[in-house]
Amino acid sequence: GPAAAAAPARAAPPGLKPHPAPSVGVKRIQQRVKMQAQVDLGSDDNFFSGFSSNISDGGLFVATGKLLAIGTEVDLSFTLPSGEKIDAKGAVRWVRDLNDSTPDTLPGIGVQFVGLEPKAEEAIRRFVQSREPIFYAE
Repeated sequence: GPAAAAAPARAAPPGLKPHPAPSVGVKRIQQRVKMQAQVDLGSDDNFFSGFSSNISDGGLFVATGKLLAIGTEVDLSFTLPSGEKIDAKGAVRWVRDLNDSTPDTLPGIGVQFVGLEPKAEEAIRRFVQSREPIFYAE
């Protein structure tokens, strides 16, 4: 809150570099666009399909009631609206549970791409750049 703003600036904890001012490049990575696509997900002991509602070139959101633990590594497979099939590895970075106060917000998981094949990376980037970005409060 406002009280924190008045506190003297503390040194960053060891191991954390102070954040430089965000560059233009940082913003681009966070740019999300709408994408309606079925996503097949496999982890060590799970295989299921979810539904993506948005994607960025760093990852995507998968609407699913099957919430995996943060850090779970998954294999993803989905087809871009352009018709290009993407197979990628990812890791669960955040989880959104069903919330009674926001019933129209779907539960699901945010998956960050890990080591995308250059061809897949290029296809996703092209798709993201061809669409209007969506901006909304989380």
